[in-house]
Amino acid sequence: MLLIKKYAEKCGFFASIQFAFHGGEALAQFEKIRPDIMIIDMILPVIDGLGVLEQIRDRGVKEKTKIIMISGVSEDFFIRRSFENGADYLLQKPIAYEAFVGRVRDLLEKDEIEERMVSFVDGESYLPIITKVLLSIGLSPDLKG
Repeated sequence: MLLIKKYAEKCGFFASIQFAFHGGEALAQFEKIRPDIMIIDMILPVIDGLGVLEQIRDRGVKEKTKIIMISGVSEDFFIRRSFENGADYLLQKPIAYEAFVGRVRDLLEKDEIEERMVSFVDGESYLPIITKVLLSIGLSPDLKG
């Protein structure tokens, strides 16, 4: 994990990187910071990665935090449980650093795109645009069905 931290800092798109060395500490930091991205190793002392995910899920505090699980375990059970408990992505060890940074960027961009889509759909500004398009192709904007 320390190598990932060094690589992420080198890439320069994290404002702050915090580390926890056991699951209890990870939960405490999560509650305090509410990060944009949380990276959890499956194998942690005190509370393992799945336990951390379960507690975050049970407390209902995940909100917009994207969670990446890192695991050397590739059994379907652990992968399925990770996603059932709120993981957004799972990386298998050994990790290619470029792939790690790419997945983080993908998750952050996905969130931005979804926010833009929701604001577009929720706003009323799209109705005049759609009406104009329908009229330009000879259809009535009152058309139903």
